[in-house]
Amino acid sequence: MRSFSVLSWVSHAHGTLDRNEGEMPEDVVQGFRAMLDEWTTVAERGPKFRWATDLPVDVVEYLVHAFYRIAQRLADEAEMRGAALAPADSDEFYWALVRSLLAALSDGGGSAGEFAEHLKSFWPGLTPDV
Repeated sequence: MRSFSVLSWVSHAHGTLDRNEGEMPEDVVQGFRAMLDEWTTVAERGPKFRWATDLPVDVVEYLVHAFYRIAQRLADEAEMRGAALAPADSDEFYWALVRSLLAALSDGGGSAGEFAEHLKSFWPGLTPDV
């Protein structure tokens, strides 16, 4: 993963959070901001980005649900404006992030796995080869 894609997406995501934080639960905003800050720190270390963490499946499911709702609303708004969902140079990271989150849910099995499989078919901005 190239760090410039991460930094582009993180910058875009910070702006999105700033404009929409009143519409999200505070713990979601804080969780997203913490991850964005961590990703920025890792991406600024060099041209290649590699990050991993361990979170309980229920936490991942909660964050994925919030992330999906935001992404869907932003995709709808972008379509109405005839604009891209995010800067093109951030797509590499966005796709990898969404695929990784959905894979983590799938690995959790049960209802989380079913939720991930359901989301794969229509997550906004993903290429068809999910």
